[in-house]
Parts: sequence; structure tokens; C-alpha cells
Amino acid sequence: MIYGYTVLSALLGAHFTYFLVHRTKISSVRASSGLTLFFILITLPVHILNVVPLQAAFFGGSFVGMSDSKRLNEASVLFASLVFSQIFSLVSRFQSELGGTLGATAFLSCLIIFLISSRIPRKRLK
Repeated sequence: MIYGYTVLSALLGAHFTYFLVHRTKISSVRASSGLTLFFILITLPVHILNVVPLQAAFFGGSFVGMSDSKRLNEASVLFASLVFSQIFSLVSRFQSELGGTLGATAFLSCLIIFLISSRIPRKRLK
């Protein structure tokens, strides 16, 4: 059950950050940090679940959402956030402190999706 919430948190973090950065022209750092603080404030009163992994997944997802639109489009960012949530779920089981892990995992997921999408031939519009 917590796994599904982790995936959802990463998707929301990536999508909302990408939206704010590329549609409203807010800087990527402000979008990521502002959304993460907002998410933490929303989830603080929830005591049923251990919300710390959800907050970390949202924050890592917001790193994915900070991607440049020339490298990853909106659909690619959502796929990268899915990859991020998979890698994050695996890594968080073995490492208790997530200092540089979130950024490295976000970078790795964006790199994987970028390499896959660069290999797919695109139809050119005339």
C-alpha cells in the first residue's frame, strides 16, 4: 500500500514541478522547494502512515520535474518519475539516509528515459 503512495508522490512531485517551471516560468529551485514544503505541510498531520518516505519520494520526483524541456517533454518526465519511484523503492530499503541518493536517483531515471527516447525514431512534421 505504501508503495502505491510512493509512486503517486513521485508522479505528483515531477508533474507539478515541471508544470510550474515550464508554464509559469518560476525557477526550478523555487518550484521544487516550494512544492515540497507545501507537500510536507499537508502530510504532517497524517499519522496513520509513515509519511517520511512519501515526502522523500515527492522531493525526488520534484528533482525529476526540474528537467529541461529540450531534453525531456512532459510525458518523458512522467515516465522518468515512474522509473525514479522504482529505483527509490529499491534503494530506500538498503540505505537509511537519503542525502545524495535522491538527486542521484533522479538523475539516473532522467538519463535512462532520455537515452531510450533518443533511440526512438521520430516522425518529422512537414
